[in-house]
Amino acid sequence: MHSRFVWHAPTFLNCPPGFSSAFWGSATYPLPGCCRTLDATMFDDAARAEVEGDADLIYRLAHGDPDDVLSPRVLCEQLLDTRPRYAPIGQEATVARVGNEWRVYVQRGVSPARARWLVGHELAEWWYQQRGYRGEDLEQRCDALGAALVLPRRVLQAARRQHGDDVHAIAKTLRVTQSLALLRVGEVTGTPSAVVRKAGAIVRGEAYVWPVPLVLTGPDEHPGIKKVEIDDEPKRKGLVAG
Repeated sequence: MHSRFVWHAPTFLNCPPGFSSAFWGSATYPLPGCCRTLDATMFDDAARAEVEGDADLIYRLAHGDPDDVLSPRVLCEQLLDTRPRYAPIGQEATVARVGNEWRVYVQRGVSPARARWLVGHELAEWWYQQRGYRGEDLEQRCDALGAALVLPRRVLQAARRQHGDDVHAIAKTLRVTQSLALLRVGEVTGTPSAVVRKAGAIVRGEAYVWPVPLVLTGPDEHPGIKKVEIDDEPKRKGLVAG
């Protein structure tokens, strides 16, 4: 989990106008053997429904409409009364109490698309802290809620009516990373989807027997699995089953 209160007072930079995904939170797996079912759910359907409900509630509190996307800047302004800031910090993002205000900081140099999700995740950290939630699935909920804030379910459904499951078109239209678009499609539709990185596979959608190990240097051709090129972040590839 991100450290909220460790802060070294750098000179902060206000985020530029229109501060705007980033990927879902990661799950890494030991991957011995030939094939196995990777747990894509990470928490149960009831918890996932609660996360989607939290996203809708946050949008209402921010005077937004879940049928439209609110930028991270607007969400921060409405919920925290401050803008997210780029700053030279030692981690990708954090939310911290500074005086009487809560502030979200993003590491200087992070791309706008990835920063979009990072701000969503930090707002989720703040949200659950305010509600005193300390469940074992807290980090997974923050990952999920951050993604739902960046790419609300109904917004994605509307995008799919226009673009189908073209991850690149969805990502470009909604200003999120291709990884986030692919994984969020898996989340909303149930289609087994994976993003493979050096740090480990991130999987979403219904349970599926993936060929393992899922590694960047592994073969791209598997029966029933389609490779999706990811070209906006280094050393990643996407996989979609079915």
